[in-house]
Amino acid sequence: MAFKIPDPKQTTEKEFLIISNLMKDVGVALESLATTLADGVVDEHELNRTIPKLEAVIQECASMKYLLETMYKNRKARARK
Repeated sequence: MAFKIPDPKQTTEKEFLIISNLMKDVGVALESLATTLADGVVDEHELNRTIPKLEAVIQECASMKYLLETMYKNRKARARK
């Protein structure tokens, strides 16, 4: 699976780091998920290995959501001035 990497010149370091972490975590989670589902049986050790990786993706998505909302609010506040 391929992801378009954002242009670092148009992205702040913080934004780029959040995007990079999300892309990394998604790749790791998908790989773990594929391994877990490969035989059609989910064992406890597979569950214990895969769930934290999925939770990391959820956390990074929440960070990205917060970043987007903050950027929007900041832009809107600057526009009012």
